[in-house]
Amino acid sequence: MKKMIIIMLVLLFVAGCTTYYRVTNLATEKDYYTTEVKYKDSGAVDIVDARSGSKIILPSSKVEQITEDEYKRGIYSGEEEK
Repeated sequence: MKKMIIIMLVLLFVAGCTTYYRVTNLATEKDYYTTEVKYKDSGAVDIVDARSGSKIILPSSKVEQITEDEYKRGIYSGEEEK
């Protein structure tokens, strides 16, 4: 029973973790912040920008996993362009 409770707590903790990404459009060098990146067959990425809430498809991009602090700084910095 004790083992079962520990396993359930570990699974609950792992399921609650969020991954944060900075996605840079290589054509414009603009950064987007998101918690989910979907890859298309063509190599493009499909994201929802955390700043604007807009769905964006980028044919050429750089995807970086970042910390929650970097994510928050990015979306609240007000920096729209590099």
